Amino acid sequence: MNARLYQTSDLEAVVAIFRSNIPKYFTPEEEPGLHDCLRDYSEHYYVFEVDGDVVGAGGIAYNVLADPTVSLCWGMVQNDHIG
Repeated sequence: MNARLYQTSDLEAVVAIFRSNIPKYFTPEEEPGLHDCLRDYSEHYYVFEVDGDVVGAGGIAYNVLADPTVSLCWGMVQNDHIG
């Protein structure tokens, strides 16, 4: 497995992972929020590859305004890789 920073060229693969997890983990109405996150906060978003295919993704959010914590954002794995 290879982990690397998200690139705009990964958008289609990340959205495909998101959609593979509807309706169990996500709803279609949440997709615009994913696009917003990838557009505005991709500097802390990562993709995970197996044999060159993106099969997972997730980001880190630093909560410096509210409290000194870190949150995971939009973490997901391609549905057929879960388990």
